[in-house]
Amino acid sequence: KPHLVQDKFHTSLARMRAFFGGNRSGKTTSGVIEAVVCATGELPDCYGNSLYKPKPISIPNEGWIVALDYPTSRDVLEPALRKWLPNRLISNWRHTDRILELKNGSIIAFKSVDAGWEKFQGKSLDWVWFDEEPEWTVYQECIIRLLDKKGYMWLTMTPLHGMSWTFDEVYDQADTDPDIEVFISQIYDNKANLPEEEIVRMERLFSDEEKEARLYGRFVEFAGLIYKSF
Repeated sequence: KPHLVQDKFHTSLARMRAFFGGNRSGKTTSGVIEAVVCATGELPDCYGNSLYKPKPISIPNEGWIVALDYPTSRDVLEPALRKWLPNRLISNWRHTDRILELKNGSIIAFKSVDAGWEKFQGKSLDWVWFDEEPEWTVYQECIIRLLDKKGYMWLTMTPLHGMSWTFDEVYDQADTDPDIEVFISQIYDNKANLPEEEIVRMERLFSDEEKEARLYGRFVEFAGLIYKSF
């Protein structure tokens, strides 16, 4: 079942949502479930009586799942999608092209940031999901892909690169831009799915500064923490 931050993330109707989470906080699971619901219009049974609000995206639609590189897509994101997407909804899985065709006509394509921003040109899309922080140029190009359909974008990441562009262009803009909403989740939010001893192991593994990003999902700079409550 979703924890509180996950439920708030799925309930939001903001066109750009950012889930800044510590490691093992459930951010990738939220990202893939959002992709499944947008492409199919169906909410997984595990969500029970969740207050989830379906995004106003017509079906069939087309979206991208964007990983940092091909191995991450192959080993993490593609298996995660197959886990949450019922087989009865799948029409064709084009492994070579990394494209999943659904029986309702929706298309999900897997993309890699390391292919370069030029590989993200041309398409008109309904939604895009970034798992972890992409390069700024790829992010820009994907925003353009969503313009004519007024599409949706969500980003799930652990802020491991300090005060990067996501702080200025996403995190900090949420105060004034109604189209952007930010969610911050820590590893402790996901206790129901993590053994206590594994959380203790994580606490011992990192320095105090690293813990702020890896356990609490907070942006860190050398002078100290940057943290706001959402």
